[in-house]
Amino acid sequence: MENYNSTLAFHDREPVVLNPEDWQAWLDGSDAIDLVTPWADDAFETVPASKEARILFNAVWLEPD
Repeated sequence: MENYNSTLAFHDREPVVLNPEDWQAWLDGSDAIDLVTPWADDAFETVPASKEARILFNAVWLEPD
């Protein structure tokens, strides 16, 4: 099942996003967590990164030592 939501505008991976009440079950390795149903398109807000964040990203990821 693919979720064509706003995150695909940035990359083709879908991060695991859990409700706080599911955190312990995730850490315990439970199969009872619903990881198949995609989040709603409006569940996330995308905002432009600041100039400082872009500079840091470039320095750390694009120009490693």
